[in-house]
Amino acid sequence: MVPEGWSKASLGDVVNYKKGFAFDSSDYSENGVRVIRISDTTRDGLHSNNPKYVAEDRADGFSDWQLFGGDIIVSTVGSRPHLLDSMVGKAVRIPANFKGSLLNQNLVKLAPKKDRVISEILYPHLKDNRFITFISGLVRGNANQVSITLKELFTFPILLPPLPEQQKIADILSTWDQAIEKTEALLSNARTQKRALMQQLLTGKRRFPVFEGQPWNSGKLVDHFDFINGRAFKPDDWGDVGFPIIRIQNLTGSTDAINYYDGVVDEKHTIRSGDFLLSWSATLDTFIWTGPVAVLNQHIFKVVPKSDTLKMFGFHLITHEIGKLVSKVHGTSMKHITKKDLAKIESFFPSLAEQEKITETLDDADRFVNDVQADLTKLRTEKKALMQQLLTGKRRVVV
Repeated sequence: MVPEGWSKASLGDVVNYKKGFAFDSSDYSENGVRVIRISDTTRDGLHSNNPKYVAEDRADGFSDWQLFGGDIIVSTVGSRPHLLDSMVGKAVRIPANFKGSLLNQNLVKLAPKKDRVISEILYPHLKDNRFITFISGLVRGNANQVSITLKELFTFPILLPPLPEQQKIADILSTWDQAIEKTEALLSNARTQKRALMQQLLTGKRRFPVFEGQPWNSGKLVDHFDFINGRAFKPDDWGDVGFPIIRIQNLTGSTDAINYYDGVVDEKHTIRSGDFLLSWSATLDTFIWTGPVAVLNQHIFKVVPKSDTLKMFGFHLITHEIGKLVSKVHGTSMKHITKKDLAKIESFFPSLAEQEKITETLDDADRFVNDVQADLTKLRTEKKALMQQLLTGKRRVVV
């Protein structure tokens, strides 16, 4: 049902478009003007990993594909739709600091027709779950690569209020965006301060007065922790009942899917709430398990401290050392570390009493970071709910 005073249009009715240019390896240079490729985009924006450039003296020849801050681009090629960071139909808005970049193939720039829709209304439509669902019904191809045609893309239906109402909606959403940006900045600052605090406390550069002058012992991580690898479950072991099998993607939150094992479980592979886990393949990270009793899959260590080390001190210490762990990765597409790598890493260990004090301080810093993250998640969720109401006319604004 179309709200009173609104109109229904297709995406192709309200935008002009420009396809990206098919740059090849001979066009690239070590520096110059940035080329924006699908691999440079994420569901939240752009990143700067492994950038490609066109030499400054050649860039003028590609001016038709130049991008500006605020431009909207959409991917027409990608992998399976539910993998959001590589999905087809991924919409990204160009940040101001990427102004002047050039658009690569398999991306299309969408420019709103100013007499039909403003950019601040078009972009939220392309980030909405309704658009993602629409795209997932169009894609074709195999599991590794799928695509959509522009003809199909442009059939996406959009409800549009009159331009004055569009601007009012945009102003409301902008207020929420400002609150989100401030909270994002607060979160970034909290994380930076926490990292600095870890660096000071875990290296002895900052001491609590009561412990001044007390020596620290040096030692390798493997001397203070047992690293117990998870079980190598086979697909035939998976079922719908039994103990949850915890994989790396369950720790990172990239999937909600859980497999179960209904068999005899070795205690060393059993994890309980509060256990310290370290993923050592593909994703190198530390976690505290907070779920039910479960069994641990391969590529994850259960980290068990020895008698002279507190568990949570070890969690903070190894989290701090993660940079050293990452620097020792093996492999290319599948990054991993080994126990031999862990055996080479040496750190410092204060008394149990000082470990406890350091842990309390870092736990407080963690709680603050988590509180700010919760505030940010709440703001994003509330904005999303409001946006869906405003963009469908379920909630009207007074112009």
